[in-house]
Amino acid sequence: MLKKLFSFTVATGLIFGLFSSSPSIASAGEKKGTGKCSITITTDNTYNNKAQATGLCKGYIYGYYVSGQFVVDGSYTGEVVNGQKITFFLPPFVSDYENYELTVKTVVKKSQWNQHQNQHNQNRKWKNRQSQAKHQSQHNQNRKWKNHQSQHKSQIKQQVKIKLKSQIKQQSKVKLKSQIKQQSKIKHKSQIEQQIKIKQQVKVKRQGKIKQVQHQKMTVMNPKLLLT
Repeated sequence: MLKKLFSFTVATGLIFGLFSSSPSIASAGEKKGTGKCSITITTDNTYNNKAQATGLCKGYIYGYYVSGQFVVDGSYTGEVVNGQKITFFLPPFVSDYENYELTVKTVVKKSQWNQHQNQHNQNRKWKNRQSQAKHQSQHNQNRKWKNHQSQHKSQIKQQVKIKLKSQIKQQSKVKLKSQIKQQSKIKHKSQIEQQIKIKQQVKVKRQGKIKQVQHQKMTVMNPKLLLT
């Protein structure tokens, strides 16, 4: 562990000393302007026979021709066309410029023009197919998403309908139950009142009969009452 820590400390010190002792790196914050350079790429420049950039960019930018396309590699990598200008950065010790602008020139040799044009057309067709496939894929995804949204909306609507129907049914049950209960109470009350009325009528009749019987008894016992 101590050995690793010592090695890390030494390496850090060396890196710090290298940066602090280099005038170019120390003055990196003072860099200004844009350095200009160019590169000419022909159809004869293959991957093993790359074109070199000029000026300060030499050794940092290369160019070659492959499959109907002109390409630069190095500090910047990508396909290029004739007249294109590229802005990029180089290591700070190269110069005092802040960044660099590379002007690209491409040349198609006459003997290779037909081949280049055919390859270029094939590449364009391939890119068009790729673009169409990407567009179709995006269109399909959008359509699937819309269908999913529509299905989801339909499901929610159906759930709301079911819930509302259930609530209405439940409310109807409660209302019906309440009505039946109320009617039952009214009917029960009416029956009780009817029974009370009947009992009262029976009681009145009974009392009348009792009075009649009593009167007859008294008449038998006292015939004079008949005269009265």
